[in-house]
Amino acid sequence: MQSSQSTRFTPQAAEKMRQSIQKAGGVEIFAIGKMDTNGLVSSIEVHCRGNKHAVPALLTRPRTGEVVIHNHPSGILEASEADMHLANLYGEDGVGVIIVNNQVNRALWVVEPHTKSFNLIKDADIIRFFEQDLPRLIPDIEHRQSQIDMALSIADSFNTGKIAILEAGTGTGKSLAYLLPAVLWATQNNTKVAIATFTINLQSQLISSDIPLLMNAGLHFDYALLKGRNNYICRRRFMENRKQQPKDQSLQAIHKYIQSTQEGSRSDIGFPISDEIWDNIGSDHDQTLRARCPHYEDCFYYNARREAAKSHLLIVNHHLLMADMLVKKETGADGILPRFNRVVIDEGHHLEDAATSLFRQQISTRAIRRAISPLIHNKKRPGTLERLVHYHLAPEGGMDLPTREVGINLVDELEATLPKIWNISEVWLQQIASDVLSPEVSSFRIKPEFSKNILWEKSIDPILLTAAKQVGIIADKIAKLETLFEDLPEQARTKEPQPLLDLQRARRRLTGHSGFLQLFRLIGSTEEPQLDTVRWVEKARGKHKVPTATLCLAPVEVGPTLREQLFLKLKAIATCSATMTVNNEFDHYKKRVGLSKPHPTLSIDEQIFPSPFDYQQQAILGIPTDLAHPSSKEFTQSVGNFINQAIKVSSGGVFVLCTSYSMLYRLHNSAQKALGSKFNIFRQGQMGRVQLMQRFLQSPNSVLFGADSFWEGVSVKGDDLRMVIIPKLPFRVPTEPVQQARHERLEAHGLNPFTHYSLPQAALRLRQGFGRLIRTQSDKGVVLILDSRINKRWYGKIFLNSLPDLERIIAPASTILQRIPAFLTPNTPQLQWHRW
Repeated sequence: MQSSQSTRFTPQAAEKMRQSIQKAGGVEIFAIGKMDTNGLVSSIEVHCRGNKHAVPALLTRPRTGEVVIHNHPSGILEASEADMHLANLYGEDGVGVIIVNNQVNRALWVVEPHTKSFNLIKDADIIRFFEQDLPRLIPDIEHRQSQIDMALSIADSFNTGKIAILEAGTGTGKSLAYLLPAVLWATQNNTKVAIATFTINLQSQLISSDIPLLMNAGLHFDYALLKGRNNYICRRRFMENRKQQPKDQSLQAIHKYIQSTQEGSRSDIGFPISDEIWDNIGSDHDQTLRARCPHYEDCFYYNARREAAKSHLLIVNHHLLMADMLVKKETGADGILPRFNRVVIDEGHHLEDAATSLFRQQISTRAIRRAISPLIHNKKRPGTLERLVHYHLAPEGGMDLPTREVGINLVDELEATLPKIWNISEVWLQQIASDVLSPEVSSFRIKPEFSKNILWEKSIDPILLTAAKQVGIIADKIAKLETLFEDLPEQARTKEPQPLLDLQRARRRLTGHSGFLQLFRLIGSTEEPQLDTVRWVEKARGKHKVPTATLCLAPVEVGPTLREQLFLKLKAIATCSATMTVNNEFDHYKKRVGLSKPHPTLSIDEQIFPSPFDYQQQAILGIPTDLAHPSSKEFTQSVGNFINQAIKVSSGGVFVLCTSYSMLYRLHNSAQKALGSKFNIFRQGQMGRVQLMQRFLQSPNSVLFGADSFWEGVSVKGDDLRMVIIPKLPFRVPTEPVQQARHERLEAHGLNPFTHYSLPQAALRLRQGFGRLIRTQSDKGVVLILDSRINKRWYGKIFLNSLPDLERIIAPASTILQRIPAFLTPNTPQLQWHRW
């Protein structure tokens, strides 16, 4: 009998494995083991148990250098086909696979773990780049010590396998600070690093400005911008649709675009495309022929994948990063991105929102009709069912007569039923909308107790049950029709594959819709309470202006999922933003993304890198003490009068950042009436965001009233922006269902939702709005906060402590207005404050 040492287990690890097997009743179990410096399994963690006939998949994937251990209750240590599949799966990631007997005194090492030695990033290379290489390229570049320190921190994270949570103040130059160590790590180790952003604007900046700068400085590397698959045109599907609709003007325009592009993505097209058309021509996982496709070699999507496969940097967005994470979780294998184990998450303060958006599910009349539409004939093109009859159910289609007759009968049934579902799907959701949505309400959250309401029992639940059943029946009939084509000769299938692919996609979508409707019924009910999911009805516009409903589900918390599937899966992660701390602490951010609780394999480094800007010299903060309280009826008129005076003393160059569109419209109208003849006054919604910013920059004495997206992601340098006015503190009113549920979750845990959620969120938002003003070391300007609560309420200190250290003028409105001209333009005569 071999000892545990001869099995290459330490005695402690072998004993724990034995006890785990005994506790499971001697059945097969799976564990992940860590190796010590002597090459022995030193610790194990059991992840799943099975029986003699089946073993569930591992819940948590191991990392390179670790081992997957499972026992054979029979004591026969031979690798089965399933064992070899497992060995191949984990061997590619450098993970070892071991089979032991129940006594753990014999072991078969199927695959040895790979302990790759990495080429670590040297601090000297970071410092040399910023202090020597970059200045040679840009002689007048501003020295930013915080930029160097941030790059060194990320390099340390990559070298040591840590999570770095980094706040880099405005002007730090964080893009270069993370791109440089990412490039050095990837090129020195012939591997990949993912760079994830929240906005397209930042991706554009990386590709058009920062990455070329690194290359011009002498760094040699490849990069690829990757988008979700459905963002790319499918050449085969496009050709199919163009053949059916040769006169369609949109398809003609897209044809010209295809002939002149290498990218082939929807966002790259310079004209709008309807969702209906894109649904028929976009690349789709369920519609691909892969290598059998005649366009495989010049496929836009696969070309992007090929570029990514040979690249060092993968530029993606948060949504794609987490979609890759989910696919890996579901399949236990590869995701939708090439393999990487280090990632930088920029705009990290959006991570929770991005995850919530990804995990949100919904259904609408449009979604049901979108699933049905390709099957039905319309004026522009024949439907899938008609094409199936023409190609595959025809006498020459290669199918025997009895099977053809069954198929034709199924087609007849579907053609009779589908139009009815098309029409009644709108009736279902219109009825639900009329039940719970009044004219002034845009959404209605369905709490668990509502399932006992008579309205639910008599109206809503029967509708959901009927809809789920009828949609499910359609999906089942399509599935039966699909099975008839399984034995078609390969030549017949490949000659006209599109109708078969369309059938498959319609079945998948309708099956999903039926399942969603059932889930929506049961969540929160006494039979199946799922308190981690929010359920609500959202108002949507139907035909003839009759309100209809969108049914929605979303998780209350995404932190646990981010923790398990993102932070615990990758070797090193650096997440950064200009606004991550509240009151100079990362606590709120860590709680929201699942990093507040300690874990033995998570090492977290937190650092704040201050802005290089001299706010004491470059900016002042004005807080009037005599304006109306935000809750009073006089507030809008009071701050409107003050804003108009402030615009006059600044001579324009003003952003007014509002917390609601109603406030935006009222304040904009006030300014337009009082100052419209002397200033160019714009508001969000008049035109697109890019066009609006162009008009603002090109127009003298311009003022912009904005909400939502103008609080961040907008950069105006120099004298074009001299003042930012914030009328109200940006608290989010918890009317949105997910926000409500998060408040209730905090209350259930004995926490104050205002203190632990609303206040930190508002403080971060205020910092983002403040950050619009100073963008370079030569900028100068004024920030005005007109909400008296920042000065009078206890929580005002948290807001103020979250802002940069600068001169604060907390005084009557007239005093502040007198100070502004002198600060912006010294020796300017002072103006008087008038109450209109």
